[in-house]
Amino acid sequence: FFASSAVVGNYQVTSQLTMVMPMIVGVASGGLLGRISDLHSVGEQIDTVTEDVLNVSVVIALPTLIGGLLIGPQIIWIPFGSKYQMAFIFFLWIAIYRTISAYSNPMGSVIEGIDRPDYALRTQILKFTTNIVGGVVGFYIFGPVGVVVASVLAQLLTAILYARFVRKHTTINIIPSAIRLQALASLVMGVVVYATKAQIGVSEWYHLLILVGTGGIVYGTILFFDEWHRETVFGTIEDITRSS
Repeated sequence: FFASSAVVGNYQVTSQLTMVMPMIVGVASGGLLGRISDLHSVGEQIDTVTEDVLNVSVVIALPTLIGGLLIGPQIIWIPFGSKYQMAFIFFLWIAIYRTISAYSNPMGSVIEGIDRPDYALRTQILKFTTNIVGGVVGFYIFGPVGVVVASVLAQLLTAILYARFVRKHTTINIIPSAIRLQALASLVMGVVVYATKAQIGVSEWYHLLILVGTGGIVYGTILFFDEWHRETVFGTIEDITRSS
């Protein structure tokens, strides 16, 4: 309603580019609410099933966010054209939003699964209000990017409230070791990508492919040395092979 078609175009491009970030958690959390509800109804522990989803919640989002930040605007204009150079600021904020959202979604399933949809509803109303009010105010203060910043702040507030509830009412580790390792691997990957960029630059499409490929190899290699990540990958491949 407020923004021009050019701004909407920038938003759509960056939204498409970051669409992959919550993909794994979306698949992994399918049916999570039902499983938690079943376990909770018979007095069983919900820690393992929840932490398994939390472990993969940001496995793609974190390296995408850090890698995109370090590669710079070229990650937008090389695949989509130079007219979208201004879209990079949208990319950063949308990537932050998707990362926070991917992390908080499993905890939302926990809250509803242990029969507290009232808390989830109050949190969502607060998120909606913050998003709408903050978006309008942010637009007039910061311009179009203020709308996205408001969404990030609203999602961050939601994640904090969800995490506070989960820590208070369950024994779930809301920052399991797998997420800490993914954060470390993303930082190491970022250092390597930044050093590679300093050597080759990023002005052509093959430079971008080299940087993305190098980052993916470094990140994947670090995680592969971890037993949980390695067994998860092999287990997923085995399940796919068996089902096909």
